[in-house]
Amino acid sequence: MSDEFLHQLHEEPDSEFAKNLQQMLRQFPQGPERRSKVSFQRLIATRKAQLTWITAAVAVSILLLVTIAPVRAFLSSLVATIAGQTFELTDDYPGDIYPGPEIIIEPRILSLTDALDAFPHNVNLPTYIPSGYTLDEENVQGYIGEDAGFLADTLEITWRSPNNSIFLMVTYRDMSGGEIVAPDSVQEISLDANYPAVVIRGGWDANRKIWTGAYGTIRLRWLDGDIVYELMGTDLDQLIEIALSTLD
Repeated sequence: MSDEFLHQLHEEPDSEFAKNLQQMLRQFPQGPERRSKVSFQRLIATRKAQLTWITAAVAVSILLLVTIAPVRAFLSSLVATIAGQTFELTDDYPGDIYPGPEIIIEPRILSLTDALDAFPHNVNLPTYIPSGYTLDEENVQGYIGEDAGFLADTLEITWRSPNNSIFLMVTYRDMSGGEIVAPDSVQEISLDANYPAVVIRGGWDANRKIWTGAYGTIRLRWLDGDIVYELMGTDLDQLIEIALSTLD
């Protein structure tokens, strides 16, 4: 039998049909290498999409967080050790330092003699006080015992003049938690070669929500062993002289 009729019946496929078939075949992986390449490309595309969404979500979260004042203060703050004491420096709103219900701890009002007897540590009282100031010897505020809570082992002693007062706080409390202060409000000085001290000016005005010079109030704080001494007044030179008179 002649096969010439087979050649006579053979026709070229429709060009549109061939084009569609070619496109369909290209959609299927061809062999292990092709399948691997397609899977890898799809994985990269998926990872890029996930990374884009994560980046966007983080950016939005940060934007929302920095609009919250306490969080913004935390992000913009710097923790520093000054004269052996820890401070958190921020020029932003420090937030609620003591969240939760307010706790009021009333001191015991003692004579100086009774306060020093009840205090479980030796205290070096100043031997120099500026002229015109008198020790309020019968009104020492003492925070002693378990009832004093976080203020335990603290004495507050006052010298008064007709126009001003000088306060001395002596405490055995751990001060490493970090007081929140404005960056330009703290300064390290040296009382002598063995006693660095920190000068703290002003504080946070909770009513006006600003850092303030607190009308000239100055605090001078130093460590003597495990005891923390802090003087408060308005004349830094006077406070330094008083502090020097407490040193051994």
